[in-house]
Amino acid sequence: TMIFADNENKMYWMSTQMRQFNLSTAGDPSSASDTCPTAIANTTDSDFSADLDGGNTRSMFFNDNGTQFTIAGDAARLAQYTLSTAYDITTRGTATKYNFDSMLGSGASKEIYAIRPNASYTKLILASVYQPENTLYELSL
Repeated sequence: TMIFADNENKMYWMSTQMRQFNLSTAGDPSSASDTCPTAIANTTDSDFSADLDGGNTRSMFFNDNGTQFTIAGDAARLAQYTLSTAYDITTRGTATKYNFDSMLGSGASKEIYAIRPNASYTKLILASVYQPENTLYELSL
């Protein structure tokens, strides 16, 4: 997954480990100061796995001032962290965990595919691609 943050001056990319790109032109990936920055320490799927009850990271976002970081996983789980330094994942505290198992219904395959807040960070749009298939949920924050 890939997101922009900090007024689009930073871009974060997560595959098996998270990387941060600093952008000299907001929202322009070609203006990144490094084409492949060093991975951020302690941000592998296995580092987040316990907070996602064994799931892999599927989607993520920061709140508007970068002091909260939220990730969603493929096990119907969401974890939210408070950051002591804005936009610095390495300063995350203990996760507040959310379980969407019952909301996503019965079945073995439950995956939160994407999460996105609205512009005022009062609602969360959660997308599920399984059980029930291709469903969007709107949740209050």
